[in-house]
Amino acid sequence: MTLGQIKLEALMLMYPEIRLPTDKDLANETLAYLQEGSLYCDLIASMDQSITRALFYIELWELTKSKRRVAKIEREEWCEYFLPLPSDAFLVNQVSARTREGNIPISFVVLDNEICVLEKASEYIIEYRERGIKIDAKTPLSTELSLANEVEVIIPYFIKGELYRESPKEAEICLERFFSALDKLSSIEKNRTECRISPYKIV
Repeated sequence: MTLGQIKLEALMLMYPEIRLPTDKDLANETLAYLQEGSLYCDLIASMDQSITRALFYIELWELTKSKRRVAKIEREEWCEYFLPLPSDAFLVNQVSARTREGNIPISFVVLDNEICVLEKASEYIIEYRERGIKIDAKTPLSTELSLANEVEVIIPYFIKGELYRESPKEAEICLERFFSALDKLSSIEKNRTECRISPYKIV
């Protein structure tokens, strides 16, 4: 989903009487029009910070995009070998050494901008969670959030939970639904992952 689609879905969730096109291109055009001078322009403008907070929780629940990258030793000291840490990594789940027998998971430690391993190999496979994008007022409505669809569709509930003022009870229910969905999706994702080795969060 695009940023424009997320905002439009949140707006229609708050005000069900509003029925607008959610097709990618039409949604972005509609939001651009509403942002300029409609009754909802201030509400739409405030969604950027709300989406950023939602993405923060999605990161913490380890639901950002899973990626793999091939790496080689960048430097070595004594019996320690250092690999470059992917710049878009939020959480490293596993590092495997490429051998003739296949990819073998190995122990690792994440440092500031490197990954330290003790096993020497010609190549390594780094499996990690991507860091979420940052949203602000200048972010184009056409920006793709690059999350799984089942994660993207719950973001409008967080937005309503934070910004909807007409019914605090409805807002509370939406926040509960968002966090409940995060727990469920995180549990499903962890069950899918095999041979996971002590992940290290990057700070």
